[in-house]
Amino acid sequence: MKITRRQLRKLILKEFRMTRQYDDFDFGAGSGGGQLPPVKPPSGGGGGGDGEGSGGFNRRNNDPCSHGNAKGDMYYNKVSNSFGNWIETNMISGGDNPYDNYLTYLSRYPGFSMDLVSNDYMEFFELMITIISEYACENNILDLESIYSNPLIAINNF
Repeated sequence: MKITRRQLRKLILKEFRMTRQYDDFDFGAGSGGGQLPPVKPPSGGGGGGDGEGSGGFNRRNNDPCSHGNAKGDMYYNKVSNSFGNWIETNMISGGDNPYDNYLTYLSRYPGFSMDLVSNDYMEFFELMITIISEYACENNILDLESIYSNPLIAINNF
């Protein structure tokens, strides 16, 4: 059975959340707000063969929304640069913390629970960036604010 990188990443993230071994893990610790470093695309050179590489894995990833591809990285950068600002601008009513206000806002949607993504507060917002960027990329959605205001479809798609 073949598994794509995206499927593997989803499985690893789900396993990571289910073990609860790393509940206090902070994705943003010491990395400047949790943003990923730029991805250098792999070189096109290499040995011969049938194009499948060793072990039957194709070196080229044909999914344009996967990590390391231009389209996927463009959406991830757009979301990571605008999601926090959108929350801080639009979720000012309620309490003092706009992120808490966002969670309260989302709880008005039937079926929403923070546990759909992660039960850890920081990890929830880190994963939301990935979830929203993947959903927007796969569906060619340029109006990211429409997803920010109702991310339930993107969460369920993840």
